[in-house]
Amino acid sequence: MRLFEIRDRSGRMIYMTLERWHHIVEEHSDVVGSFDEIQAAIAYPTAMRRSDEEGVMLYFRYYKYGVSDKNYLLVIVKYLNGEGFVITSYFTDRLQGLP
Repeated sequence: MRLFEIRDRSGRMIYMTLERWHHIVEEHSDVVGSFDEIQAAIAYPTAMRRSDEEGVMLYFRYYKYGVSDKNYLLVIVKYLNGEGFVITSYFTDRLQGLP
């Protein structure tokens, strides 16, 4: 079941499933309550980086008041057959990936 579908700033469609949302809140409790922020990170990222893994993009959104010292919400998206889907999301203290 898809919880949302949203276009990133380059126009690519990205979706998140209920199964992935359960994974995120179970593995990364700091993201509980950040459902809208995940969508904002995809649609209006502060930065986008390529992962060293093929077909994976990293979307970052800066929040002045993050979780402790972690101010970037990271959303990891995998692309298959031209469609992207959220793998996971969590707060981090720095930009990662390849510019």
